[in-house]
Amino acid sequence: METIKSLPLKFFLASAIFIAAFLAPWPFGWEFGALAQESAETGEDLGFEDITVDEFSPDEVGVYELDPATLENAEAAPEGGQEDGREDGREGEEVAGADDGNKEGALEASAPLAPPGGKPTFIMAVPSSGHWSSFGLDAVMGAELALKKIGGGFDLKTIDEAGPDFASKVRNLGSPVAVMGHLYESKLAQGAPYYAKAGAPTIITYIQDSKTKELGPSFVRFLPDPASQGRRLAKEVPRTGKRIKQVYVLEGPETSQKELAEAFREALINPQAPAPTKANPKPAKPRALKASNVNTIPIEKPEDLNVLLELKGTPQDWILVALPPRLAMRAAPIFAASGFKRATFLIPTSLAIREIGATFLAVNITGAQVALPLEFGSGKNLNKALTDFRRRFIQYHRREPSWAAVLAYDATTLAGLAASSETGALPFLEDAEMVHNGAAGRMTLSEDGWPISTVKLDQERLHWLP
Repeated sequence: METIKSLPLKFFLASAIFIAAFLAPWPFGWEFGALAQESAETGEDLGFEDITVDEFSPDEVGVYELDPATLENAEAAPEGGQEDGREDGREGEEVAGADDGNKEGALEASAPLAPPGGKPTFIMAVPSSGHWSSFGLDAVMGAELALKKIGGGFDLKTIDEAGPDFASKVRNLGSPVAVMGHLYESKLAQGAPYYAKAGAPTIITYIQDSKTKELGPSFVRFLPDPASQGRRLAKEVPRTGKRIKQVYVLEGPETSQKELAEAFREALINPQAPAPTKANPKPAKPRALKASNVNTIPIEKPEDLNVLLELKGTPQDWILVALPPRLAMRAAPIFAASGFKRATFLIPTSLAIREIGATFLAVNITGAQVALPLEFGSGKNLNKALTDFRRRFIQYHRREPSWAAVLAYDATTLAGLAASSETGALPFLEDAEMVHNGAAGRMTLSEDGWPISTVKLDQERLHWLP
C-alpha cells in the first residue's frame, strides 16, 4: 500500500518525465506505424556508396551500451551455431532459409549474373543522416551480418533516404538484384517506379501502410498493416477465467492509429474463429466482450490526456496505447500518478517504441507489453535462430542489436535466396506457398507481413527497441 509520504516524490518524478516528453524533439509529422517524418530531414549525404560501420559515429547515433559480460559470452561462443532455417512441421511448402547442408556458402552455388563491372548488388534505402540515422545504422549492420553469412558474392549499396538528393539517386539505380529498407512512405512512392523499371524485387522492411499492396507483386512488405496489428493485439486480451472489467483504447489522431484501434476493438467485440489447422481442424471461436467493456478514448492533443485523470479509481484491466510518441510519452506519468499501474498496457510497434518503453519504465509501470516483429518463444519453443543472431551480431559489431537490425538481416537473406534461385528473383517472391524462416521468425510471403508478438517490457529487452 502506498504511503502518503511517498506520493510527493512520485508526483515530482512523473512531472519531470512529463516535461522531458514535452521537450523531446519528435517530428510533428510522425505517423504511427508508418512514417517517422513525412518530410525527410537533410544532412550529410553518404550517397550511393558502400557503407561500412566506420562511416557512422556511435557518439552521434547513440549506440546501446553493451554489457562486458555479454560481449565476453559472445566471443566465447563458436562461430556458426543455430541456423536460421528451422523445422516447422508443415508439409507441401517450400521453406526459404532452411538449412541445406552448406551453412555459410549456401547461396553461392547458383549466384546471379553480375552486372557489367561488378558483383550483383543489393540496395538498402534507409536514413544515414538526420533524426533516424541510428535506425539506418542498425539496418546496415544487420544487412552486413547477413552478407557475412551468405559468404560473399554480393555488394551492399545504400541510398540515404533522408538525403537531399534521394530522387537523383533512385533515378540512377543501375541494375540492382533487390531493394530493401524504407522508413518513409513518400520516399518509397518516389522510388517504386524506378525499382520496378529496374526489374528489382523490393522488400519493404519498415513501413506498415496497407497501401503498399497496390505497388504490385514485386513488392513484399515485412510488417503487418495497422489493422492486422490491431487484430493480433486483441488476441492478448484473455477471454476465459477472470472476468474482464474494462478495456480502454487510446486512439491517436493519425489514420493508421485509428485503423489499429478500430480493428482491435472490433476483434474484441466481434471475434472471428481462427483458421483451421491439422492440429486443430475445428478451432473454437473466442468469447466476445461486451461493447460496454471496451471504451475508445480519442486523444488528438496533449490536453485530451486530462481525461485519464478522471478515470482514477475506476477498473482498468487492459489499455491499448495507439498514440504517437509525443502523446504516449506524456501519458506515461499520468498513468503512474492516476493509479493505472495494475493495468496491462499494450504498446504497438512503432519507430519510436524504445523511447516510449523507456518512459514507461522510468515511472515504474511494469505491466506493459510491447509488440515487436520478433518471435522470442520460450522453453522448447525458444527461437534459437534469434538467440544465435544476437550472439553473432554482438560478436561481429560489438553492440546489442535491435529489431531493425534483425529485419534487415532477414531481408538481406531473403533477397540473397531470391537472387540465387533458379526461377529468378521475382518468381521466387511471387510464389504464394513460399515460407521464409528468418531470425525474426516465420513468415508466409503471401500473407500480410511478418507476425507480431508481444513481450513484457523490461530493461533486459529494451535493446531490441531501436
